[in-house]
Amino acid sequence: MATKTITHGQNFCPIGNRAINKTDRLYGANCPFCKVPLPARNRYLLVTVDDNGTVVSSELMPEPPIWKRTPVVMAVALLAAFIIMFLFADLSGDTGPSSGGSLSCNRTVRYSVDGTARSVDITMQNRTGNTEQLSDVSLPWDLDVGAMGCGDFVYLSAQNQGDTGTVTCEISVGSAVLETATSSGSYVIASCSGSVD
Repeated sequence: MATKTITHGQNFCPIGNRAINKTDRLYGANCPFCKVPLPARNRYLLVTVDDNGTVVSSELMPEPPIWKRTPVVMAVALLAAFIIMFLFADLSGDTGPSSGGSLSCNRTVRYSVDGTARSVDITMQNRTGNTEQLSDVSLPWDLDVGAMGCGDFVYLSAQNQGDTGTVTCEISVGSAVLETATSSGSYVIASCSGSVD
């Protein structure tokens, strides 16, 4: 007579091919379909059955390691470790430019917006690498960003807040213009970006 070995968990009986109700899942209780003792949570039985579906033997398998039982717990632990590493790296006391520029190469950066538009909304990357926004700004407008390191990213955009007019943005590094752009029309955006060199 042939036999086969199958796994039997707490929630499903493969012999009866049916789900086990929550009220029948008490540890130590028997499966309502095949009558083998139900395993504890996160464990399973290896059940040997014959051709007629009669249980020949059952063996409780050891509890799997925690990383196999709860991958979500491990993922959360790894995420927490990365967050902690990031926080400690950020709080290391480095006073240089946070956007990655070199301290040995400082350049003065200036943002300018001009045009015939009545007012604009401005978005820019500041000296520390964060984004700032200004609303309903009258033209002309300019800002000395200050000294930034070589390789630092700079960004400026201005959106016309009216139905007509032109908007021109300009980024200067030292006395040289790094980038300029002009747009004209209703609610258009002029955008400039680049790296300090």
